[in-house]
Parts: sequence; structure tokens; C-alpha cells
Amino acid sequence: MLRFIGERALHAIVVVVLAATGAFFLMEAVPGDSAASAVGPGATAEQYQLAREELGLDKPVWTRFADWVGGLASGDLGNSLVPPNQSVVELIGNALPVTMQLAFLSIILSLAIAVPVAVWSAYRRGGVFDQVASIVAFAFISVPSFVAGLLLIYLLVFNHSLAQQLILGAAVVIGLAVALSPLGRRGGPGSPGVMWGRALIGGVAVGAVLALLALFLPEFPRQGYVPLADGLGENLRSIALPAITLALMEVAIFTRVLRTDMISTLQQDFVLSARAKGMPTRHVLVAEALRP
Repeated sequence: MLRFIGERALHAIVVVVLAATGAFFLMEAVPGDSAASAVGPGATAEQYQLAREELGLDKPVWTRFADWVGGLASGDLGNSLVPPNQSVVELIGNALPVTMQLAFLSIILSLAIAVPVAVWSAYRRGGVFDQVASIVAFAFISVPSFVAGLLLIYLLVFNHSLAQQLILGAAVVIGLAVALSPLGRRGGPGSPGVMWGRALIGGVAVGAVLALLALFLPEFPRQGYVPLADGLGENLRSIALPAITLALMEVAIFTRVLRTDMISTLQQDFVLSARAKGMPTRHVLVAEALRP
């Protein structure tokens, strides 16, 4: 284990060094002058020369590279050239909490949606629910995040009532897909009456949840981030749309990957053995097939 960790750490160091070196020399190859950008078009020759000295642009490239590596090693990332000229470390520190919260919420949201959808799609492979889930997943994958963000802003910020109507329509469609899912069932325990009864209850439950979501859909702010210290509710309301935007594509990817793995796992001998022993469907899907 220690050897494995050491090899991974060594690989990571090599990757970081190569990436940092490539980033430095790529920036050197970019057309333009950092000193001219810093002082602006109306600066005098003296101001321009002073800016070059302060930025170290009057030194040879290898000297600048050595100074830059030394600054990275000591935690000095320099200052931003875009007014207001702040420390890069300060800029990263201000953005890092928001970035971490967005990443955490989007992953949790995508897994909370993708896992049950993928498990049920694999169990009802080829059925109505599986086909609808596949169409939605491919649609999410096909839409870039920046386009999805604009659509969400258009619907949930500027057209709140239209968004509620669309969610109600989705509640009907998805509820019917769940209720009709036994049409594509391939074997499995349970009589047809029990099977249809469970599907009907599941369809009604899913439709009811989405309908309640449409009725109690909050109004989201147009812009701005509310820190967590100002209240959990306002914080989540301000960060919900970015988190949903990031989660949409992840939901589609997780769903497709997990569905494929679940279909293969459900054919394994230990799952077939659990079915032969009369284990409940929930136990077979969650405890036997999903866990590995």
C-alpha cells in the first residue's frame, strides 16, 4: 500500500510540474504584452517601462521562470492584472468556498437522482420507464452546461409560472412511465396483479412528488450569492440554479454508467441465487446488485 501511494504521489508531482511548466511557456507564447495590459492604453513610456520592471518582464525568460517557480513553491501567486489588482491567492480564497459548495451540492444531487433511476431502469430494462429515462439522459448529455444554465434562468427566474406548468406535465409523463413499467418486465417474482399494483403506486407517488415540487417551486434570485452565514435557506436558494445546471449532465452520465453495470450485475450467479431464494426485489437490487 505504501509503495502504491508513493508511486501515485510521484506521478502527481510529475504531472503538476509538467502542467505548471506548460502553462508558463504557453502564456509566454500568447500574443500581447502584460505590461501594456496592466498600465492601459493611455500610459506614458516611463509608466510602461516601470510596469515591465515591476512585473519582471525586463529579465530573460529563464530567470522569470525560476522566479515564478520560486513564487509557486512559497505560495506567492502574484497579483491580478485586472483592476482591482488583488492578490491571486486572495481571489482564489474568496472563490474557493463557493466552488466547493457548488461541487458538493451538484454531486450529491446528481447521485440522489441517478442511482434510483439507473437501478430501476436496469431492473425494467427495455420497459417504458427505461426508454423515457434513456431519452432524458441523452437529452441532458446533448445540452451544454452554459445552454442549460440559460434555459433554467429563462424558465425559473423570468417565467416562473411556465416552469410550474412544465413540471406538472413532466409529473404526468413520468408518473405514467412508472405506472406502465411492467409492460417491459422480463421475468421476476410476483404475480401480475401485485406487479401492476406496485407500479401504479410508484407512478402515483412519483407524479405526486413532482406535482408538489411544481406547486411549491420557489422563486430564484436573478444574481448574487448569499453566504451560508446569512441563513441556510437563502444560501441554498441563491446557489440552487448553478448546482442544478452542473448536476444535469452528471445525472445523465451517472445514470448511463450505473445502468450498464447494473444490467451486467443482475445476470451474475449470486444475484440469480438471491432471486431463487425468494429474496424481496428491494433486497436483490440494493443489497445484492447495487452494493458491488
